[in-house]
Amino acid sequence: MEVFNHHIYEYKKGLRTLVLHTTKASNRDMVEKTLEKNRIDYYVQNVNKTKINLFFRQFYVC
Repeated sequence: MEVFNHHIYEYKKGLRTLVLHTTKASNRDMVEKTLEKNRIDYYVQNVNKTKINLFFRQFYVC
């Protein structure tokens, strides 16, 4: 979860505009709550029975 938290930090600072994070499926509730708490839109993709991919991206309006 250290890497996930670091991704959130970089995302919020604008250092990372697109994130792909692979984690255990058992972490899904926790990471979704964290993303929702931070008002970050995300997409979850099941990799297999034990892993998921999380995608989140910043969109800029000009």
